[in-house]
Amino acid sequence: MDRTLAADRRPGGAPTTTRTPHLRLRARKPLLVAHLIVSGTWLGAVVANLFLGISAATTGREELADAYYAVMARLVNNLMPAAAIATLATGLLLALTTKWGLLRHYWVLAKLVLGLGTVVVGVTAIDGAIQDTIAARATAGSATANDLLLPAIAATPTMLATATGLAIAKPWYANHAPSAAERPAWDVSRRSEMRPSRSDPHRGSGRLGRAGTARCRHG
Repeated sequence: MDRTLAADRRPGGAPTTTRTPHLRLRARKPLLVAHLIVSGTWLGAVVANLFLGISAATTGREELADAYYAVMARLVNNLMPAAAIATLATGLLLALTTKWGLLRHYWVLAKLVLGLGTVVVGVTAIDGAIQDTIAARATAGSATANDLLLPAIAATPTMLATATGLAIAKPWYANHAPSAAERPAWDVSRRSEMRPSRSDPHRGSGRLGRAGTARCRHG
């Protein structure tokens, strides 16, 4: 999955490549910090949601259970969507503007799938299950939680924790030296300029070659 789009050669013989622009270090650090903050907020919100759901299901006080479900509804409808959008947006920017790319490494693609899966579970399962539970308790007074609620709120922190582990471990990634086509154009041209040409009369190897070159320079 090489992100190199095109290649040509300069008149001097150094190959150049057209690549996705990479952010400089000063611009990348604030984006990385923002991504870590919003992704940590998202993970903390889904863990808190799981804690609240377990507490509401196990408490013996009905008014306390109603309060837990109300807080869960606020988390699902306010904090989680904002944190999810910010996490996916900053993650995509980091992937598209750094060396990792979006489709070059399986762990990056797996993180994206897990993040989108968490959003789908939250929208299609958790939100509806919480609203059904609150409506049932308002009608019956002591109704139990929706059957889908606990499995769904347990799945989301698992998926986000897995995505965090992938970002740290970076599996399926071999740290090998890049090929000439993968190096930046300036690096390739610099190496070609530093390499002596075959027509160089002072070209040589070992001490004799270096000594001859030094005599020619000082003579």
